[in-house]
Amino acid sequence: MDARLKGAKNSLEFATVMMSFLSEGKDGSAFEDIDDAPDATPEERMDNLEERMDIMEEHLPDLTKRHKFEYDPYVPADSSEPSTEEARMDNIERRYTYILKKLKAARAVMQSNA
Repeated sequence: MDARLKGAKNSLEFATVMMSFLSEGKDGSAFEDIDDAPDATPEERMDNLEERMDIMEEHLPDLTKRHKFEYDPYVPADSSEPSTEEARMDNIERRYTYILKKLKAARAVMQSNA
């Protein structure tokens, strides 16, 4: 689980830098680094990742609208299974993949309009 959490943190940092670049250009500043407390539990770390993705998805519609690109927030698959750490981490990774795919599409639209 620790390796997956570190990978998700690094991936999310990449996505925030990409979003900042698309929004503000090469002179923009990226979001603050996520610095997990060394004693944070996996649940607290996942809370942090989900909160960061919530913030990104709050701002993505405005960013994509400026470039005439539609953004629909990630909708997790409906599951009646009880949530486990593994299931929650799977969802975090799927959500990140979705966000990154949309950021790459927005970048392609921006480049084609340049």
